[in-house]
Amino acid sequence: DPFTILSGNTEQDSPINYEIFLPGADTFVWMTATDQLYLGGPNAEFAIGGGGDRITSTNFQAQRIGTTGSAAVDVQATDTALVHVGKSRRRMFAVEFDFSKQAFASNAITFLAPHLFQSSVKDVVFRPASRNDATSRLFVVQDDGSVRTCAYSPRENLLAWSRVDYS
Repeated sequence: DPFTILSGNTEQDSPINYEIFLPGADTFVWMTATDQLYLGGPNAEFAIGGGGDRITSTNFQAQRIGTTGSAAVDVQATDTALVHVGKSRRRMFAVEFDFSKQAFASNAITFLAPHLFQSSVKDVVFRPASRNDATSRLFVVQDDGSVRTCAYSPRENLLAWSRVDYS
């Protein structure tokens, strides 16, 4: 029956039919892939990986990596983290792997600048460091048309938000 997919956990090329039995895993608003497949839902964030270079039905693993909840705004993969907008669309979070704890950690990156996020976030873009500017930056467009930027470098412990004025 080609319309019935059975989970096959004995052969690597078997189809994967996997239900994540974790709170918040019923709907997803964004998805991206770097070293793993990452999914963001309204109540939690998840990582799906295979413990190697590819995901197969024999090594499939899913884990919750955050509980902040996400809005339907594109996630940005930076050098060390996934930056996503919280479900309220007024806060932003960076999810990164903490090697000292051997677990993912979700950090609020707008906690020092709530006055800059009175309007909801509409879009986010990450610009990595370049030859002319050694600092990575996040650019945020808000619903009211205002633009915010953040000098963002977790390795340097740098997180500095500012307004962008334009005519």
